[in-house]
Amino acid sequence: DRRRVNAMLRDQIDPEDVDNQMSVVMGMAEAAKRGDPDAQFFLGTAYCNGKGVLRDYQTAAFWWERSAKQGNHRAQNNLAFAYARGEGVERDLKKAFELWKSSAEKGNLVAQTYLGLCYFTGDGTKIDQRKAVAIWTSAAEHGSVESLRYLGIAYASGSGINKDKNAAFQCFSRAAQLGDEESRKAADKLRLDLSMENSEKNTKENNSK
Repeated sequence: DRRRVNAMLRDQIDPEDVDNQMSVVMGMAEAAKRGDPDAQFFLGTAYCNGKGVLRDYQTAAFWWERSAKQGNHRAQNNLAFAYARGEGVERDLKKAFELWKSSAEKGNLVAQTYLGLCYFTGDGTKIDQRKAVAIWTSAAEHGSVESLRYLGIAYASGSGINKDKNAAFQCFSRAAQLGDEESRKAADKLRLDLSMENSEKNTKENNSK
């Protein structure tokens, strides 16, 4: 029934309860066929993850596309990943960029992170690293840990922003505190680099006296 459908949308149904999954997916499929964009998004995700149905990336993309066309930002984000990876659809980085852009404009933080990455690398669009940094800065301020890590990379390399290893270290450290393992490794490496640079600087200053 609709209450169970709504519960699944809120992730309140036990993901290990296979019988329940199948029952809910059947109900969601009916809602999806009637044009409900949330149901279409969920059904696509069920097919992508193999929850309640056999895993089928092509069918996942089919339902995400229908949901995305109705403006569902989560479906747009997931479909963008499908196009970027070539899962269930032919790989198309330009379509991935366009979908991430549309989802990002609706406030999806994951989409904002990968939209920034598209601008940073030039995948699906022209390179604009300053725009990438601006997007990551905003997303990080709104809680995106992944954007915070990419912002640290930008500061460390001086790409799209003035090179600043101390600012990079702060970004990596904050992301690490929020549980990002890659940022923890980057922070540890940068901490060592900064320590060595400071040591060399102090040695030179002492020798010049």
